[in-house]
Amino acid sequence: MVICDEGGLAEVDGPGAVVVDVADRQEAARTVIRLLTVEVYRDQQIVRGRQHAANFTWSSAAQRIVTVYKEMAGECG
Repeated sequence: MVICDEGGLAEVDGPGAVVVDVADRQEAARTVIRLLTVEVYRDQQIVRGRQHAANFTWSSAAQRIVTVYKEMAGECG
């Protein structure tokens, strides 16, 4: 994934994302070309991205919500 250095969510970007300067179109183009043409680099980025994505599951999201509700209930009681 190629993303700009402005906007986005850091926790979603992760190590599989390649960050480029939003104002530098040449850098963005070079990065996309590298991902398309350098198989080893592309494969490394895919592995990193999939490993990072594995952290985002419905189970972990639900657990975080339960934790927040418990913390809030403790503050009220």
